[in-house]
Amino acid sequence: MVSESAKIFLFGDNLGLKVGIRLQNRQETAEILALRALEWLVAQEDLVNAFLGGSGLSPSDLARIGGEPVLMASILDFLLEDEARVLAFCADAGVAPTEPMAARLHLPGGDVPHWT
Repeated sequence: MVSESAKIFLFGDNLGLKVGIRLQNRQETAEILALRALEWLVAQEDLVNAFLGGSGLSPSDLARIGGEPVLMASILDFLLEDEARVLAFCADAGVAPTEPMAARLHLPGGDVPHWT
């Protein structure tokens, strides 16, 4: 499925098509990292319970909607709330500590300015 931001560019000239594909690839990369974060989070019993409690979701909700972009954004938001979480995830996943924030920018709500 083509993301909404990519669709904007698909009907333009060849340059627009390239830009649209690039945006879609960034969103897909962000979604993959968020799914990896979900997998990591589920393995951390204390953290998954905190996430579920804060979000109001049940474990069956996670299984049912685990691939939804809005949930993936929420997972990265939860991860990004605490530097220790970010560093632990990144160490386990073998990614740079800047990647979760970069990925968050390409998921729903990521274009909203961060004022803190």
